[in-house]
Amino acid sequence: MGIQASSFVLTNEKIIFLSAVALRLLVLIFFVALLQFHSFPFPIIGSDSVHYLAATERLFETGHFLNHMGEPNTTELPGYPLFLAAALTLFKTIWIIPILQAIMAGFTAILLFRIGSVISTRVGVSAAMLFVVDPAGLYYSNTILTEPLFLLLLLAAVYVMTRTAHVLLPLAAGFLLGLATMVRPVGEVLVPAGIIYYIISQTTWRERSRASFLFVIGFLIIVGPWMARNKIIFDSFELSNTPAWQFYQAHAPHFYAYKNNIEPKEAEEIFHQRLLAVDPYKDEVITGKVGSLRHTPYLWQVSLNYLKEDLFGFAKFHAIKTIPFFISDGLRDIAERLDVLPVGGPRIGDLFLEKDIKSFINIFLQNKLVGLLLICGASFWIFITLCAIAGMWRAFTRNEKQRALLIFAFLAVTATAVVAGGVVSSPRYRFSISPFLFLLASYGFWTAVWSF
Repeated sequence: MGIQASSFVLTNEKIIFLSAVALRLLVLIFFVALLQFHSFPFPIIGSDSVHYLAATERLFETGHFLNHMGEPNTTELPGYPLFLAAALTLFKTIWIIPILQAIMAGFTAILLFRIGSVISTRVGVSAAMLFVVDPAGLYYSNTILTEPLFLLLLLAAVYVMTRTAHVLLPLAAGFLLGLATMVRPVGEVLVPAGIIYYIISQTTWRERSRASFLFVIGFLIIVGPWMARNKIIFDSFELSNTPAWQFYQAHAPHFYAYKNNIEPKEAEEIFHQRLLAVDPYKDEVITGKVGSLRHTPYLWQVSLNYLKEDLFGFAKFHAIKTIPFFISDGLRDIAERLDVLPVGGPRIGDLFLEKDIKSFINIFLQNKLVGLLLICGASFWIFITLCAIAGMWRAFTRNEKQRALLIFAFLAVTATAVVAGGVVSSPRYRFSISPFLFLLASYGFWTAVWSF
């Protein structure tokens, strides 16, 4: 019986792995063929791809992780550029990146299957297969972006968290989460979720304290040296200036624009002038070169001084603008990047905020393709979100042995939505925590349909 169960699991894993890799490679082949007839940015898309490749090139040229001004880089973290450097050194072509990331996606899907199988095989299979066929994953895995590597390391950390064979496993879990964080700094917001997981999953306070301590130590083994480097050079323990930049450039001025009924560009200029008044590095502020941790205290000061005037109002604004993080179709974003649709179409968050029903209806009337993508994609994600809410509800209201894992998934989704939502909400950012949404949705669906 045990041999049959083991064989069944291995067969599932082979199917999941091969499906994830094959689908991504088929998409890659399709895009490469399409490039012969239609020009669009691929596999380098947007400024993020350009910045990571530029950081990699400077690694090759100088042996140091520098920004475009030749200073220590505090915007991008070194994890992904190091991966790019290793891949390009070995294979000499940028097209190896999508192939390697397709393989990464295969292993990520297996990890998700194993994590979900802690609850039940049905949950593991359905969560993994949702990840396998997710259009965002099929597209972004083929581009020069951090998410595929981040997800592999993050799911590896969570998989180790669910193992109980050795008392030092929390150290390894923290170590892996640290590696993921050095790819995408958003990983740091999952540290409290990991601690809560160990508090819930362990039976005595001694075990809870030991596991939590080892988890944090493992994380700091990787992230600590980078924090020390930034403290020494810039007098800041922050991993990256990106959070402060987003509040200064997006969250605060867009809330200001909303409250004062002006265009966001006008509000951004107002905050630029406020930064110029307090930041001592005025030459860099004038030229817009504030991508360094030495500007971070002043970015925070300008942003938070305004937001604290109406924290409740900002929280409401941020929550409404975060709605697309969960229900946006994501298909229009991909179509825009493929130059199938024009960039800058109407956004769901803005229409919800303005209660502009007429413009929402016009989306369907003016462009049938936009309407079709919106209906198909949003319907899928609304279903996933509703099932995930059902899964969250059951996790909090029923004392089951898998409760700690489900609560961790909920906290991972919530924390990421808080820091990567609002004005900067994007289907791409949702992709970075989609495995946890799929896990919760699968659990919620099967508990509604079938008793474990």
